[in-house]
Parts: sequence; C-alpha cells; structure tokens
Amino acid sequence: LPERGTGYGGAGGGGGLRCPPFPVQNNPPYNVGAFRFELSFSPRHPLSPPCATLCTPIYHPAVDPEGRVCQPLTSPQHWVPTTRALHGGYPRGPPP
Repeated sequence: LPERGTGYGGAGGGGGLRCPPFPVQNNPPYNVGAFRFELSFSPRHPLSPPCATLCTPIYHPAVDPEGRVCQPLTSPQHWVPTTRALHGGYPRGPPP
C-alpha cells in the first residue's frame, strides 16, 4: 500500500505519498516483471502532477537518465486536478 510522508519524486520532500513499484501489464514483454514503476505524489496532489519513475534502468526517449518518465500529461503545464493518476486494480495489485 502507499506510504505517507516518504518524500516526493525521490527527492525526500516529505509529506507526499509514494506507491511502491508495481508491474505495468501482464502481457509480453512486461509480464516477466522486467519494468517496474514507482509513483510519487506531492502533498499538493491533485493540484500538482504525480511523478512516475522507472525503477528498472531503461533507455527510452520519454525517460530521463534518473528514470523519471517525461510525458506531457504529467507536466505541470498540462496537468489538471481532474486527471486520474491510477486506474484499475492498483493498489490492490497488478492484473492477474
């Protein structure tokens, strides 16, 4: 389950909400647990976007060298408070 007060975005900001890493899909190639994400929420959420970080090293144009996912939807310029950060079964667990 998410942990409160463990920082935000890995920066140790405190007071935020951090979800432990979880697999993204149950379909190949993701079903082997090769890619794991961590979501961090600021104390200002939902007014500020969550930070998605890949725990697994990867080279991808939408992932910076520290593993932060860089997508327009989660940028401060495009985030709106009505956007849902989590869908489906999480935090109950990944799909079967």
